Amino acid sequence: MLEGHWMGTGTVMVNGRSIPYLEDLLFKVIRQSPAVVMNVQQYTKHAQNGNPMHAENGFMKIFPNK
Repeated sequence: MLEGHWMGTGTVMVNGRSIPYLEDLLFKVIRQSPAVVMNVQQYTKHAQNGNPMHAENGFMKIFPNK
């Protein structure tokens, strides 16, 4: 499934400029039953200077057979 540490790169266009970024995602299972509950953390930073750009933290609930 999604559980684990994922990393990647990308580019976003801002005012006609191309800005490279590094993305870091962490999916951790908190509970398995009756639904799978995962903590999701996402961080984005500038690929060249390392400055933080964006972050999110939340939960995802997956109900089986629905």
